[in-house]
Amino acid sequence: MGIAALLAALPVRPAHAVPDGAGNEVFPSVNVGIGTLTPQAALQVDGVIYGRDNVGIGTSSPSAKLDVRGGERIWTGAGNVGHATSPGSLYVENILEVDGDVYLGDATTDNLTVTGALTLSGNTAYAGPVSISTTDPAAFVVRRAVSGAQLFNIDTANMGIGVNTTAPRTALEVDGIIYGTNIGINSTAPIGALDVDGNIYVKNASIGVSTTSPRAMLEVGNAAAITAGSNAGAVIKNDLVVD
Repeated sequence: MGIAALLAALPVRPAHAVPDGAGNEVFPSVNVGIGTLTPQAALQVDGVIYGRDNVGIGTSSPSAKLDVRGGERIWTGAGNVGHATSPGSLYVENILEVDGDVYLGDATTDNLTVTGALTLSGNTAYAGPVSISTTDPAAFVVRRAVSGAQLFNIDTANMGIGVNTTAPRTALEVDGIIYGTNIGINSTAPIGALDVDGNIYVKNASIGVSTTSPRAMLEVGNAAAITAGSNAGAVIKNDLVVD
C-alpha cells in the first residue's frame, strides 16, 4: 500500500494534510513520521519498510529492487568523500561485504585504486597490468595461506625482489634452492643445466665439479684429467684462471 493510499484509508485526515485533487494527500513544509513523533526529515520511518515492487530514489520508474539515480552520493557519514562526487558514485564509510562475484570496469581505461593494504584470499584473475605506485619495502607481498609466512616480496623502496626474504639486498635475492631444467645467466637459450655467458667470480669459496665437498678452490671429481680433448671428463674451451 502506498503512502497516499495509507493516508486516504485513515478515518481522519492528519493535520496539515492538503488534498491535491488527484487522490493524494500533500504535506506542505512539514515532516512526516511513521513510528516516531519527532521526525527529523520530510519522511522518517522507524521500523521495517516492506515493498513488493521496486523502490526508486530520484526516479519514478525504478528498474531494480533499489534504483538510485541523480547526482547525489550514497554514503553513511561525513568521511572522506573526495572521490565519490559524480553521478552513479557509491561511497561506503565502513565495511562493504559482497557475497558473490564483483565486476569492476567495462573498458581498458577503468582503474582500481587501493589506498592502503589489499588482501586477496582465493583465486584472483586479472587480465590487465598491475601498477604499484608506492615506495615501500613491502609494496607487494605473497604469503602462505595457513601460516602467513612470506614467500615473495617486491621492495619498491630499494628496487629489489626477495624470495623467502623480507629484505632483498640486490635486484633479486633468493633464500633457498633454485630449481630449473636449464638456467641461463645472461643467456636466453641455455644449452646446459647452467649456462653462464660471461665471467664467473668466486670469492672465499670452492668450486666442485662432480663433487659436493671440494677440497681446493677447484676440484674435478670422476675425471682422469682436464684437457681440451673431446673425450676427457671435463673440457675447458678457453683459459682457466685461478687466483
